Amino acid sequence: MAARRTAGEATRGRLIGRDVDLASLRSAWTGTADAGGRGVLVSGAPGIGKSALVATFAADVDGSCVLSRCTPPPAPPLRALSEAALGAMTGGAAHTEINEGIFGAGLRTLLGAGDAADSQHNPLVVGEALLRLLSSCPDTPVLWIVEDLHWADAEMIEVLDYVSDHLNQHPVLLLATTRDVAAADGTRVVGRWAGHPDVGLIELGRLSDADAALLVDDALGGAAPASFVEHALRIGEGTPLLLQEYTRESVVSKALHLQDAAWRFDEGRAPSIPRTYRDAVERRVRSLPPLPRRNVQLAALVGREIDAVLLQRMGLDRDEAAAVADDAVRAQLAIVDWSDDGRVRFRHALTRDAVAASMAPSVRKDAATNALSALTEQELGDNELEVAAVLAEAAGETSRARKLLVESARRAVRVGATATALARLDLADALPMEVEGGLAARELRLEALALAGRAPEALELAPQLLADMRQADDQAGIYRVVVARARAAGSLGRWEDAADHLDDVIPDGEVGGAPVDVLSFRAIAAIELGDVAGAEALAQRALEAGADAGVSRCEALEVLGRVARETSYEVAGVHFAAAAKAAEDAGLLLWQARALIEVGLGEATLRGGMSGFTAAYDRAVQCGALGVSAMAAYNLANINGFGFRTGEAAMWAERLISTASTTGAAKLEAMGWAMLGRAHALDGQRAKARLAGDRARMAASDDCEVDGLAAGLCEGLSDLGVGDVESSVPLFARSVERLLEMPVPTATAPWCIAPVVLAVHDHPLTAAAREQLVTPAFLGVPVMQFARFLVDEVIAGRAGDRVALDSARAGFDDLRERHPALADRLSIFLAHLRALVAIAALEDGWGTPLEDLQRAEQVLDEGGFSKLARWAAGVARDAGAPQRRRGKGKADVPEVLQPFGVTAREFDVLCLLGDRLTNREIAEQLVVSPSTVKSHVERLLHKTGRRNRVELAELAELVR
Repeated sequence: MAARRTAGEATRGRLIGRDVDLASLRSAWTGTADAGGRGVLVSGAPGIGKSALVATFAADVDGSCVLSRCTPPPAPPLRALSEAALGAMTGGAAHTEINEGIFGAGLRTLLGAGDAADSQHNPLVVGEALLRLLSSCPDTPVLWIVEDLHWADAEMIEVLDYVSDHLNQHPVLLLATTRDVAAADGTRVVGRWAGHPDVGLIELGRLSDADAALLVDDALGGAAPASFVEHALRIGEGTPLLLQEYTRESVVSKALHLQDAAWRFDEGRAPSIPRTYRDAVERRVRSLPPLPRRNVQLAALVGREIDAVLLQRMGLDRDEAAAVADDAVRAQLAIVDWSDDGRVRFRHALTRDAVAASMAPSVRKDAATNALSALTEQELGDNELEVAAVLAEAAGETSRARKLLVESARRAVRVGATATALARLDLADALPMEVEGGLAARELRLEALALAGRAPEALELAPQLLADMRQADDQAGIYRVVVARARAAGSLGRWEDAADHLDDVIPDGEVGGAPVDVLSFRAIAAIELGDVAGAEALAQRALEAGADAGVSRCEALEVLGRVARETSYEVAGVHFAAAAKAAEDAGLLLWQARALIEVGLGEATLRGGMSGFTAAYDRAVQCGALGVSAMAAYNLANINGFGFRTGEAAMWAERLISTASTTGAAKLEAMGWAMLGRAHALDGQRAKARLAGDRARMAASDDCEVDGLAAGLCEGLSDLGVGDVESSVPLFARSVERLLEMPVPTATAPWCIAPVVLAVHDHPLTAAAREQLVTPAFLGVPVMQFARFLVDEVIAGRAGDRVALDSARAGFDDLRERHPALADRLSIFLAHLRALVAIAALEDGWGTPLEDLQRAEQVLDEGGFSKLARWAAGVARDAGAPQRRRGKGKADVPEVLQPFGVTAREFDVLCLLGDRLTNREIAEQLVVSPSTVKSHVERLLHKTGRRNRVELAELAELVR
């Protein structure tokens, strides 16, 4: 077996997760050699890896290297600059000429060799002397490293201000490290140089989970157990130093040990806080005077955020409470988060733990008892409940702590904050439990799991809990458990099961005797099962029975909106808006998210907008409702797919797949794969699209809707995406057949494509597909009506019915005028459909097929869909139309970009992004619309794997 390295050794020669930062430093070094010096400021929190990055880079440079380090006060003025001067001279710098010239006084000041006249500090003279000295090193360019610049004295900062302004005249790369802006002692340095033209800024953030896991493995010299990696990631929060120290101490404590040539992890022996980190924190705590020390420790006892108002409620006077944050920041225990309204937080979760642990046990118990007494004399808000629970546990009152946590979880469930509720219940479960308390906590857990969309866990918990409720003869509890169980079944699409659970507790089948929450959710189940009339009656009954506020009212209004949507999206929108307002007024985030999804459906259907879905997703994530966030993600993937915004469609589809697989919602996961397949199909990635269709069918086998989506979007559309129309016909026919098997077919994506393809090829299913487009549920959806008018146009043109043909075209144009925003968002989609219709028009000799094809080619090309544009151009060419130059690109696409499928037009956009132009400015230069530019940018991000416009601009600079 190969020799293993001890924890920590492996990372000395390897820097993980900083490849981009190293590349930036190397680019700066190359620029120094070619065009003159510059500065780079590396900023970040303590332990984030600033020194490791600098050391790794310095080991690779070919030139002189001069190192100086700033030290905390008290230290002699200009000490670090004197160290740099001495280092340069030791390395062979030619100092004699400088010493004898006009800048000799500056050099003698640095070396401490001047007389009284020389010793007068002149930043210009000292700075110029140092630059000339560094430039005279025998090996140039020169790398000058200044560590811990946040400790620099005022005189040194003045010299460096001069140096930074004149670096470009010397072959010197000044590389300095400093604490980030969030630290009080880093603000003056970072803020001073942030906008300097010759000083770059590298801000080091926490490692990603993937990189942090690699660092742990590397520190061990082998693969760490997954359980330890998860544990270490939670402890280390992406800070390299903490991760390394924690891994090392876990080996020392034998929590991590080798067994059978593999690492094993014993969590029971794992250290809670790395010793070196704890010692450093305790030194900072001890630096505080007694009263501020006690108050900072009290703040750490109750949470990571330092809240002056809360500290006042816990017994501190106003001035004491206000001073705690400042004291903690000065002691480098806390930071100000300017991205979050200037809130002050302990630097790290471990910092907070170490500060709290620095209190003697007896002192901690007395402080907690006194603070708890002061806090509970007042009415406790939601946040104060958890704080009171922490204080109760610290005071030794564990039973009281558990009750407070359960009550806190109850309030969180009430507003739909399911993630918070489950976290508090986890804390409560770790404390001693009373029998009755245990029953209440289990009921809350079931409800939270069901609302969060974690259905399998909820359904596993429900039967035994229901039996216990019946044994306790708790009828109200039985109702609550049954509703939660029905919600869980519904989130998995098992609506018949949900209805059966609810019907079991409706007395003698009479809805009048059931609680309003049973009625309102039974109405939800009814409409999901296609019983529209029954759903409306149940919703009205729930409102009449007292659902005047809260969850039941929101659900009843939601059902009424869905009923109204059968005939009018505008009327439905009134009900959904009322449901969202009722939820907002009651502070019910989850039900607000649900209502916003319904509002979003109206917005997307009538205008192609997405703000409702985005708001719903944010609210759902905020309250931990995974099931609702998955529904929002599905709709965002769907509407982006209609708009041919494939990058965004794929992103939301991937989020949906991830969330749905986590919650066990197989149907939603399948829908996610179908949406992802459509994005691949539109991009012309046939194999990926079909694979996504296979994954959809695997996730929800024997589901006719999923099979229909896969056949139409992942297979039929993938053939259309490369212009293979003939092959798509049987696939779209299968899609229609399967979707017609649904008890209540929904206006889903294939219905706006398949009927047009079938009509163009005079398929026998055309009539059935067209009939579906005029059912009430489809008539209110403009995108489906665009398809209907195109189908009618094909049928009329083929039959030679000029009146019907003119009527169909007029209907299409009128629909565009009534929904201009929607038509603009769907411009590429509609151009594609119009090109398909042109095939039939060419064959049968009606309409303006050549003009339609040429216009479609232009729209598809400008939208970045080169394969479809080539197909449209080919059809027009075969019909004798003159050909236009595709793409309108001013230059050929560079060879390095061709494997990514970047078109000439996209390359034009990329070049203008490199000039830092806005979408509107690019649109003006290329004579296209801003929305077209936006589509190009989205496709460039998707094709090249870049994350934002800045990275695209950097790519442009590399390839131009």
